Formats: sequence, C-alpha cells, structure tokens
Amino acid sequence: MQRRQLAALLGAAGLGMALPAWAQKSGAASRLPQGELELTVPFPAGGNSSLLAKALARQLTKEIAQPVRLEYRGGAGGTVGASYVAKSPPDGLHLLIGDSSMLISRALLLQLDVDLYEDFAPLALVAEMPQVLLVNPRRLNTRSWPELLAELRRRPQRFRYASAGIGSSNHVAGEWFKHEIGASLEHVPYKGAGPAMLDVVQGNADLMIAGLSSALPHLQTERVRAIFVTSAERSPLLPEVPTARELGLTGFQSLAWYGVFAPKATPAPVQAQLIEAFRAMAQAQAVRQEWQAIGARWPGLYGADFARFLQDEMKHWAGIVRDIGANLRP
Repeated sequence: MQRRQLAALLGAAGLGMALPAWAQKSGAASRLPQGELELTVPFPAGGNSSLLAKALARQLTKEIAQPVRLEYRGGAGGTVGASYVAKSPPDGLHLLIGDSSMLISRALLLQLDVDLYEDFAPLALVAEMPQVLLVNPRRLNTRSWPELLAELRRRPQRFRYASAGIGSSNHVAGEWFKHEIGASLEHVPYKGAGPAMLDVVQGNADLMIAGLSSALPHLQTERVRAIFVTSAERSPLLPEVPTARELGLTGFQSLAWYGVFAPKATPAPVQAQLIEAFRAMAQAQAVRQEWQAIGARWPGLYGADFARFLQDEMKHWAGIVRDIGANLRP
C-alpha cells in the first residue's frame, strides 16, 4: 500500500501518524528524509563538540521522531570528520557538527581536502560558549593573576599549554594569549580537546584555553583552576572568575561556537526542513535548560544568516592569524 494511501486510511480512522508540530505546519513529512540520521563529530569523545553532539542528538531525535546516531571521526584538527561528511550522500541524513577550527584552517591556508565554503551548506548555529583559561594547580600554584603572569614570563619554555591540535580554536587562543602577555609557552598539540584536557588534569601539561562545557566537571572537582573567561561578561556558572578584560587583556575576547552543516549538494527543500527542526528545538524549554547547564546559549542563526556569521568570523580569525600567524603553522 502506498504511503499516502496508508496515511489517508489512518487519518480516516482517527489514527493519523504522529508528527512533530513543525512538520504538521510545513508539510515536512513529504520532504524530510526518513531513516537514521548520522551526526558526525570530527573530534574524539570528551571535548565540547562531543558533549554538545550528545545533547543535540538526544533533542533532535525527539523533534524529528526518528533516530539520530553519533559518528566519531577525529583527526587532523577536525578535517577527517569534515571530509567524511562532505563526501557523504547529500540526502539530509549525513550532518556535521563543526566549529571555528574549520575557519581557522582556511585562514591558515593549510592544504586540506575539504573546504567550509565550497563543500558545506550551513544549517544552524546551535551553540556559543566562553572559553576559559585553565591551569593545573599543582603545576602553577600561584595565588593571583599578577603572580601567575610573572611566573609565566619568568620561566620561558618551562610551561606547556595543550590544544586540540594544529589550527584548533584553543591552539589559536593559546598563541593569542602568548602574544598578549609576552610570554613564551611550549605548545603541545593533541588529537582533540578531550585528550588535551586529560593531560592538563593529570599534570602532563600546565595550562589550556578550553571551552567551558568540557571544563566544568574538572573545575567542580578542583582538578584544574579557572583564571579567566574569554567572554565580554562573567559566566553565570563561574561568577567568581573574572573576564580577560577585567585582568587587563582588553583585546582578548572570543567565544567558542558550534554549528550543524550538511553536504553542499543537499537539496534546498531538505535543508529547509532540517532548519525548521532546529528552529523548533530552540523553542523547547528542555533544550534551553540543558544548554544553560553546560554554559552554552543557542544563538538562533540559520541558513543565510548563519552563512553571514561565518563570513564575519572568517574575517575575525584572519585578522588574528595575520598578527600571530607565524606561530600557528606546523
């Protein structure tokens, strides 16, 4: 029996198929692809991308009433996972959670086989959060910002900062931090923020600038100490931690962001229906509460507005790379 005939019979019997409210309004059932949706995380588990992807998959499953599976494909600063999605069927069932690292790689002119602008359709900017400077208190047990600053400057190359890899957002943030304070710190790249954070916690690296979500569990157990946040205002989750601006680093402001992308050739109607699903998610109280709990907010940019945001971000990071780029390339 044809799907439409079955739907008509069920409707006539008062047993119409249960569709999300947004699907009923827009006729999404005829265009949204059916089956398991695969959301690729281009970094190892344990980092901000992973934490957000889990929450996103859980909420998206509820919204579209079909399963969402996470696919972890870490490596090369997110490029391995991004390349996998770019080459996947453009059917709306293969999506990527990407972050600013994708733009930074372009700004660095790294030779990659995937390009943010050429290979992807931006669907939704789903999260922004502050980054936070973390130190291992056993390695840097200073009691004030002036003491920490003096110690970092006094012992060049003595201290090591961790990052998710060459060209990652916390790599750029680390080099930017060095540039701002005039200190020489050794960069130790890892294959993702999760492994980098673990080494800071264990004392194999001294400090790291990380997204707030992945830092929170370790801050709560006091295995790392927060020095400042990179947002314009203090985080409600860390009200006692000052901003970088408060400590005199007036130009040091940035937010980690995360968005969902589809392969470029994904049909426009399918893109539109996925965007509507994300719009509907943003209105759910459960989503707002979950995002607040991990120190993130949902910016509410979709499609063309998200694309314009990416263009502005590209200019932002290109300017930073221009200032400190000599220290960013492999």
